[in-house]
Amino acid sequence: MTPVVQIYMRPGYEACNLEQGLGMYQRMKSHMSSHVNGTKSVMFHDASGQLLNQLSKLQVHISCLSSTL
Repeated sequence: MTPVVQIYMRPGYEACNLEQGLGMYQRMKSHMSSHVNGTKSVMFHDASGQLLNQLSKLQVHISCLSSTL
């Protein structure tokens, strides 16, 4: 899941990285809050889809291994 989440979070991190000066912490919080609220549904859907795909592959692999025993 981590690589998918990292990809989706990159624009938020980049916006925060550009902040400087007085009040930057509040602006960074605002950037992250807006970014997460705007992407959380798609990010979760894609990350969970990838995880389910990986689990399916693992299930097939385990099934193949157990049939050879």
